[in-house]
Amino acid sequence: MNGLKRFLINAAIIHAKKVALLILAATLAAAAFFPRVVMDTDPENMLKTTEPARLFNDETKKNFALSEIVIVGIVNEEDPDGVFNPATLSKIHTLTRFAKPSGGPMNQTRPQPTGSLQQTLWPPPWWTT
Repeated sequence: MNGLKRFLINAAIIHAKKVALLILAATLAAAAFFPRVVMDTDPENMLKTTEPARLFNDETKKNFALSEIVIVGIVNEEDPDGVFNPATLSKIHTLTRFAKPSGGPMNQTRPQPTGSLQQTLWPPPWWTT
């Protein structure tokens, strides 16, 4: 092992230009394939289609007519109780009501509430403004 290490070091010193060209050629060859790389950052696709968590997620999206799920992290470092205080919880409640589906173009096929169940649309749907 020690002999191989000395041989590689000596070859790199003696043939520095050839080694540099070889490294440059290898880098360019690898870079030529970079445009073909496809990045899929959707966490859902990181699981097999048969994984229980993915199956549950698909079923939930189907049951509630969801297209995407958004997760928002909220931090309150000023209050000793963090986000568990009336002021922050009130803001979270307001944000949640604002983010409710408002019947936009993506939600036109959703079943409409019937009977005494009503849905308050805030902000107003895009087509009424």
